[in-house]
Amino acid sequence: MLRVSVAAIVAAFAVVPSVAFAQEVPNLVGTWEGTLHGMSVGAGPAPGPRPEGGTWDKPVIEEAKVITRVTGQQGRYFWGEREFANGQKYKMMGMFTDGNKDFLGVVSTGHQGPHFSGTFADGKMQWCVGATPLTGSGRYDVACSTSTRVQ
Repeated sequence: MLRVSVAAIVAAFAVVPSVAFAQEVPNLVGTWEGTLHGMSVGAGPAPGPRPEGGTWDKPVIEEAKVITRVTGQQGRYFWGEREFANGQKYKMMGMFTDGNKDFLGVVSTGHQGPHFSGTFADGKMQWCVGATPLTGSGRYDVACSTSTRVQ
């Protein structure tokens, strides 16, 4: 009888850490505003928020307002739109990784490889994206932004 009680107590404590540290999926639905910090190199179509024409010796660097509207979420999956200071808007979709703090996704810019990664912490979303050029274009972009919920 004592063995069964000890085994039950040990089993109960073995479950506590995984339950205690499980993090709930944050609700991202709403409007988020922040500042984008980015740079670009190359000419060609400029589907991103920065102007074209930067070079590897002198990239185009820009800071600008960005608005993210998360219009839907189902569990760890979310989707919506990002709007940049120059008026360009792109659809986006993303998902949280297993820890429900980090996320990754894609944006519909027309670039080859516009993947983003990010983190949700302390009520803020930090996004970072890197985009490589389409065939026939020589434009490269990297950018990060931190946004807070406004609605």
